[in-house]
Amino acid sequence: MILTLGVGTNDLFSPVSASPNHDGPPVAIADQRAPRLQYLGSYIFPVTTTSQDAQLFINQGLMLAYGFNHAEATRSFGEAARLDPACAMAYWGMALVGGPNINMDMSADAARELGRLQQIAAMDSLKGLQVTFSRNGARAILEIAVEVLAGELAAARGDLEQAIVRLHRGVLLEDNLIYMEPPDWHVPVRQSLGAVLLAAGRAAEAWSVDLLDLEGRSLQQRGNRETLRLHLLRRQPQRSGHGSKVSM
Repeated sequence: MILTLGVGTNDLFSPVSASPNHDGPPVAIADQRAPRLQYLGSYIFPVTTTSQDAQLFINQGLMLAYGFNHAEATRSFGEAARLDPACAMAYWGMALVGGPNINMDMSADAARELGRLQQIAAMDSLKGLQVTFSRNGARAILEIAVEVLAGELAAARGDLEQAIVRLHRGVLLEDNLIYMEPPDWHVPVRQSLGAVLLAAGRAAEAWSVDLLDLEGRSLQQRGNRETLRLHLLRRQPQRSGHGSKVSM
């Protein structure tokens, strides 16, 4: 059973800010566009920002995302970006919750969100901004989000060729990131690309995706490749006789 955090009109809702643990005395925020939800917990995700209130909405956005309330998480990250337009992680948060998830099927709304994500990735305010605790720029990571979301949308509407093209671009962009632990892009794009290639009956290509230029990868990345390899092995018997066979 999936529990979703909702926005009500009881004492869990407060259109004001609070202390870092979300339970402190309220302080009004001018022109606030997202609710401040109380009693969500004490989780803090430190980011580089000049606004304490922006930090609070980052914390709130992640807690809502973990609770599968992606719509309200989007509003929280958007409020963080309004409070501090130079906070790169606010845009990262919007990208994080802007894609498909277990509570939202692909729809016209997702296509509109892709347009918004493309606009965010092109914003001049992102130039030179680095992700907190990382050597990668915010734009470099958001560009991956654009390609992954575009690829997943194409796959959902049955356009597998377009999905493969966009996810290939995502793989190249991910490979160009400076490697960090944990990685700045948490779910390897190769896994998404491999799944679409399998759906298109191109198992041999799905296998080759995992073998491209592995020199210099960390053990953690090798672990991700092992996940794809096992996925291919599980799928191969089902695809026998319906496409290229993976050579082991």
